[in-house]
Amino acid sequence: MGTSVLPDALRVIYSAELEFTARPMQVFDQFAERRNEHAMHKGQTAVWTIFRQMAPTIGALIENQDVDTQQIQDFQVQLSVTEYGNAVGTTEKLDLLSYFGPISSIVRDLLAPQMASTLDRVARNAAWAGAPKSFAGGRANRAALTDADVANIDLVKQSAHRLLMQKIRPTGTGYMAVVHPSVIYDLREDPLWEDAGKYSDPSRLATGEVGRIFGVRFAESHDARLPNAGAVQAQTTLTGSHAFNSLILTVASTTGINVGDELTLFSSAQSTPDGTGTTEENVIVKTVDSGTQLTLQYATAVAHQNGDKVRKGLDVHPMMFMGAEKAYAKSIVQAPEVRVALPTDKLRRMNYIGWYTLLGYGTVRDWAYLVVEAAASQDGKYQFGF
Repeated sequence: MGTSVLPDALRVIYSAELEFTARPMQVFDQFAERRNEHAMHKGQTAVWTIFRQMAPTIGALIENQDVDTQQIQDFQVQLSVTEYGNAVGTTEKLDLLSYFGPISSIVRDLLAPQMASTLDRVARNAAWAGAPKSFAGGRANRAALTDADVANIDLVKQSAHRLLMQKIRPTGTGYMAVVHPSVIYDLREDPLWEDAGKYSDPSRLATGEVGRIFGVRFAESHDARLPNAGAVQAQTTLTGSHAFNSLILTVASTTGINVGDELTLFSSAQSTPDGTGTTEENVIVKTVDSGTQLTLQYATAVAHQNGDKVRKGLDVHPMMFMGAEKAYAKSIVQAPEVRVALPTDKLRRMNYIGWYTLLGYGTVRDWAYLVVEAAASQDGKYQFGF
């Protein structure tokens, strides 16, 4: 049976496998308040109505008088929904040579991790964009951070206290934070750190939860990092367009760039790499071939345009602290599912299998969380940029 005649029942099975495989990889997504707006259509928005707490009525009641009523205060927040998806090609030969294996493998090994990475970064960017921000070491902004401004117990205490002063209730076991593994490394140096296995049943842990300190539970995510987004150490531009799978970069200058450096490639329209660019990618330098040419450890995963920026700088690690109230939300019109396209070639041998969803993320309670940006003592560079 080819993918072109895939029964609806099997599509549902593969969609379930897509979701099941992706779920353990989505850290930011799990903390979003969910709403299914099935009545919405493409281009419309989901509306959250937020109610303020009522003022205390401390005056005593008078026996022969009716009670004065209070009015309820509320405001609304809107989230726009957007289409997301991806597809990969398959052939009839691939289907014929294996009994459902190729489709299942494509869904499990390629599409599910790619979908999880996509949606978790969308959730991350929406959450970070709406959060109140501060910077370790009392710095004024991201560019002012130094490599000494790392996470420590005092920063955790201050963040928890700020949430408490906002009257944000902790969860049953404390506040929650999403951070990068390099931040966890720095916090584990403190003698008060507790590994998650010592204080909780594994079935009750949040996805990615690794430990706690000072009543704050920590979930780690590799996406809680913005490579080269801090103080600039070297920056240049691409000279000429570079297609997908390029192993050599031609740049205006290699000054300040060394073998083993992790560089961020990002659009010329962006002032800094902030994780929101659709072609933003990180690469590792294998050799510096000349004053204008770099060979990479591994080829690029997306195409880059002439004039795109190439940057080396301080890595920034945003730490997101939350309480029991959901600070950001997710509106789902169409849950992620597997889609199989009909063949379009003359012999009906080639088609595509992919995933599709229609949803949106956004902040609904901006007082209910905060983001603190810091450096880290350990190098967190990755061999592959995605």
